[in-house]
Amino acid sequence: MQVYEAFLGYLWNKRIQMARAPVTFGPSVLRVSSTGFIVLGFTLLLQMSLTTYLGYSRSYWDWGFFRIAALVSFVAMVSSGVAVGLHFLFRKTEHVTCQLAVFAFATFSHGYVAPEIARDGLTHSSSITELILAFLGLAAVEADRLGAIQSLQQSRQLRKNFTKSVRNAMSSNPEDLRNIFREMEQHGQIEAVDRTVELFLAMNISTKQLHYVTDRAGLLGTMSGWSRFLFISVLGMCGSCCVTVRKYRINLWEPEVPFFHWLLWIVIIMEIVLWLLIFLPLRVERKAFAEKCVSLWILFAAPMWVGLWQGMGGEVLVAFWIMPAILLMTALGPARIAALPFFGPILLRFLFGRNWGIVKQDDAERNASPEVANTQEASPEDNEDPLESHYL
Repeated sequence: MQVYEAFLGYLWNKRIQMARAPVTFGPSVLRVSSTGFIVLGFTLLLQMSLTTYLGYSRSYWDWGFFRIAALVSFVAMVSSGVAVGLHFLFRKTEHVTCQLAVFAFATFSHGYVAPEIARDGLTHSSSITELILAFLGLAAVEADRLGAIQSLQQSRQLRKNFTKSVRNAMSSNPEDLRNIFREMEQHGQIEAVDRTVELFLAMNISTKQLHYVTDRAGLLGTMSGWSRFLFISVLGMCGSCCVTVRKYRINLWEPEVPFFHWLLWIVIIMEIVLWLLIFLPLRVERKAFAEKCVSLWILFAAPMWVGLWQGMGGEVLVAFWIMPAILLMTALGPARIAALPFFGPILLRFLFGRNWGIVKQDDAERNASPEVANTQEASPEDNEDPLESHYL
């Protein structure tokens, strides 16, 4: 029956998406967030007691020891964050090392923001922003990990006993099986159905646009879900820039605020609203692609986030380069990116960390086969250009 459903789904250009059971995020997310806040509270108590005992003032230069501790926490935070990212990239989220890396990230991220909170207090806008982003980011990372584990488990179940061809499928009713294969042979699309099943198993979803994308760039990673952490990262990047511009480029210059400062602030706000309007209505596979675009461009803003790049240059970079690039790639989507000659397929393979370089020969031959390239006549949607129907 699953073979026949895959055949009809391909024939009628219907979406085939893996059903996902509800995931219980609460307890695990609460443990990770609680770990971060416990570390934050302990670090704040330690800093305040040492400050009182040593007689330090609130001067920044009196906090040399704590600045060194913050630097160590920053290095450890980046290292654990890279470890988490590598586990996601290589689909090793089920390993206990991934969970340990998440807890380490929670520990050192709060250890990094603790000195600034202890020095400036929670009334400082940057301290509040960092604390909120740390809480939401940790919750999002753990939710992404649990979702990735469920996706891997269900994908493994689907692959169980699959022999890479529907010709080896079995049925409790041999007559039904013969009728199904007879119908597929009449349409000459057994190879195309194999390709559909292969795409579904690799990406957990199959659509007409994804067939076009994989024909151009090969099989990519899963596109049946999107990262909550990267969603929070975009909002955090733009939100922190907006707060910084308002505080240091507008309030400090009043009453004679330069026009460019107002323009910078307005542009960042408009980009946040526009990105939300574009991203939220998208289907899940396009959200997954937008997530990969965010992960690429947000690396350019990382030095500004951690204080290595200060001043208006970083804010201008976000407003007039990073966010426009994210908006453009999100609006275009994977099909239009794949249609770009030469550069498009390479960019897609780079974003998903799959099939780097040239598409494998067997993939190229299968993509060029008449069964895959054949245009069906069973549905009026079959003659649509995949790029034109990409937004439907």
